Amino acid sequence: MEKKGIRLKEAEQIIEVRIATGEEIRLLGLEVPWPTLVIRRLAYSVNHEVVEYVKGVYRGDRYRYSCKLTRY
Repeated sequence: MEKKGIRLKEAEQIIEVRIATGEEIRLLGLEVPWPTLVIRRLAYSVNHEVVEYVKGVYRGDRYRYSCKLTRY
């Protein structure tokens, strides 16, 4: 985005678990309603404009979240 002149300031990401919807069951190849991991992210520019919206739905049995925390 910065190559296009959009300077990023911050983003908010929400991760939650819920049961797959009917369409998600079909798209994810599930046979029954199953827990999914839903990730939503909003990114903002230095002008406080929303410049990115992301929503991802992942099968709960095939997703791994890893995070490295470092103290400076």
